[in-house]
Amino acid sequence: MSRSILTLHVRSLLNTAKLMEENPLLLRLKELESIERLVEKVGRIDLHAGEGAGLDALLTRLVRLKGAETAPERA
Repeated sequence: MSRSILTLHVRSLLNTAKLMEENPLLLRLKELESIERLVEKVGRIDLHAGEGAGLDALLTRLVRLKGAETAPERA
């Protein structure tokens, strides 16, 4: 891989990381894409949040968003 291509690739990754840091929704979409790719490879995954917590709570436990500990809980 040439140096200029590698530089462009690293710059693109950095820009993506900055966008995700500034916008938690983009990070959540990336999480869901990752889970989707994983399910395609293994065929099936059963997720159990426990005590009726729901998918949002489960995903929050999988990957904590920056500042999630200080954010108020939704009813």
